[in-house]
Amino acid sequence: MKHTTDLGKASQKAEAAGMSNAFFNSPDGDEYLNIINFYGATRMFGATNFPENALTDMLHFWQLRNEGMCQNVVNRARALGVNRVVVGVGANHRKIMLDLLRAMPGVTVYTLNEYQP
Repeated sequence: MKHTTDLGKASQKAEAAGMSNAFFNSPDGDEYLNIINFYGATRMFGATNFPENALTDMLHFWQLRNEGMCQNVVNRARALGVNRVVVGVGANHRKIMLDLLRAMPGVTVYTLNEYQP
């Protein structure tokens, strides 16, 4: 709980400083979003009456959706001979798609915080 509170405070501090985009494009931002979003509910596994099976099924299809989006981006870019693509997705897709794209052969990924033109 303290960790969640600390991440929430870091988010508020970033917002006050006009740095929300940087925060939500960082590992701390990814973790905070995972905690406060239902997709992070795996932390509840083992709790009385928590619907683990339903969440496991939902997460399976969430994973497939993200894999499909990544493959679609790469396939279309390659088909068009494009060397650079900007991908904008909802915040809770960011971390999983970042990991998936970085694992794909021949794909280089720069996050908003990492990119230096």
